[in-house]
Amino acid sequence: MQTKYTLDQEQVDAIKGVFGQFDTNGDGHIDKSEIGNMLEMLGRPVNDVEVEKMFNESDFDKDGKISFDEFLKVASQQLFNSSGAGGEDNEDLYNQLDFDHDGKIVEEEFVKFMTGQGKLDAAEAKERFKEVDTDNDGKISKDELTAFLNE
Repeated sequence: MQTKYTLDQEQVDAIKGVFGQFDTNGDGHIDKSEIGNMLEMLGRPVNDVEVEKMFNESDFDKDGKISFDEFLKVASQQLFNSSGAGGEDNEDLYNQLDFDHDGKIVEEEFVKFMTGQGKLDAAEAKERFKEVDTDNDGKISKDELTAFLNE
């Protein structure tokens, strides 16, 4: 797919990973329910009107589903249009996950948040924690969370 932004292979692969997380049924497309579920899981609950708007802005060919190419176009636009590497939304999410406000997210806090959202069980949340904690120090830093959310 041709976009006006040039992404390197690492960025495309990272966006593919995020696409796969949204595409929970594995059919190669993202539908409206998958968008809403993923945003809620990430601590960004949205209403049906917001989901509809986001979906319509991403479904360029209006076939009722978002393909990887469509997702890539939107993700690359957001990547290049974002100011800074995280913004206030990521900061807010980090603060929500850091229950004791000690500046680090440990596995217990992460699991509590994710299971509290009702989207993951404890085992799945622990597995996701390992994915986000890229330096394997047992804590999620702001940089690790931002990198994960921007993948």
